[in-house]
Amino acid sequence: SKSIRQVLQVLAGSLPIITAFSAILFIVIFTFALLGMELFGDNMREGAGCETLAMQVLRRDDVPYEEAMQSMLREMEQFDALAEVVMSNTTRERELCEEAGG
Repeated sequence: SKSIRQVLQVLAGSLPIITAFSAILFIVIFTFALLGMELFGDNMREGAGCETLAMQVLRRDDVPYEEAMQSMLREMEQFDALAEVVMSNTTRERELCEEAGG
């Protein structure tokens, strides 16, 4: 009986702290929710986040269409060159392993 009373007193004494912590936590979560909606809300309305990065770049008003297309083509060429290097290295490693094993 005495221990239950002590537990209830401690719980009652900690309620103001728990309430303050909950309020601060709510404010932080609410702030980040607003920030997330402000930053990413447009993407959710315009296709549920399925819009490609290329289309986002092309849709921007401050980037001319031709410049955006040239930038995308340069990036694709760089990616292709990197892919060729990786594939040639992989092929060479395979050949070396076959020579060492055979």
